[in-house]
Amino acid sequence: MQYHSPAEAYDLIRPTLAADKVLFMFDSDLTITDRKPPEEAHLAAPPQETKEQLFQMNMIEGVIVSINTGRDATYTDKTYEAPYAGAYSHGQYLRREFGAAIQNAFSDPDFNRLDNALSLLLKAVPDMKLETADEKRVLHIPEHMSEIDQEGMLATIEGLLNDINQDADEPIGVLTGNRVFEIGHAKAGKGPAAEALKQRYPNYKVISGGDSGTDIDMLNQADIAILVGDLIPDDAISGPSTVIRFESPAQTRELISMMHAQIISDPARDPEILAQLIQ
Repeated sequence: MQYHSPAEAYDLIRPTLAADKVLFMFDSDLTITDRKPPEEAHLAAPPQETKEQLFQMNMIEGVIVSINTGRDATYTDKTYEAPYAGAYSHGQYLRREFGAAIQNAFSDPDFNRLDNALSLLLKAVPDMKLETADEKRVLHIPEHMSEIDQEGMLATIEGLLNDINQDADEPIGVLTGNRVFEIGHAKAGKGPAAEALKQRYPNYKVISGGDSGTDIDMLNQADIAILVGDLIPDDAISGPSTVIRFESPAQTRELISMMHAQIISDPARDPEILAQLIQ
């Protein structure tokens, strides 16, 4: 795997920022924010400086910032302090335009049978954490669990879902992330969500960032893909013309700072808003 420095990445991205309308689609956890233990996951947030930079870029005509995450809209609005375009719960909810209400893209699945089975899994692995919401269940994998054991657990969950889906009105699927299994509507995912956002903003170049398997479909919809960490294999990304890889979310934040500096100083963009931001 080839890793880039933020300066190298910026050199690759700078021509696109100067010449085109840009749609940014960022995953949040471990792409922009640093790792938190499962019991503190709700506290994961970028530094205030990064939040302000994203907000200011989003204010500029011809720049759209979208937060595409497995989190829900309540977390995203509170953490990023702005109602960005976005796909929440992996596309279960889509925000159509800034300030608009969240649209529930799919009906919430019936988790009753799944919850009974998950309770048995939690007894077998007592330090595994379960996060519940109306639209999903998230299993946080303990650090000591080996890759082989994770693969075995995933196979168990997939077999269980195959059985449940025989009689389900709404199909349930599982997505694998960075030491998490996210279980929700089988049609919800970042790929279809990214496609919907691209249709909404058809004349924009897309720059996407993500760190895990749940992000691959979104990254392959981009013109420029930013991979964070080593969970996404090189051969999983085939759509973008430019692929960048960082070692850590801190480097993503440094790149955001560089892009922000260029965008808000570009005289070709909205001069009235630029003047307000520079004050």
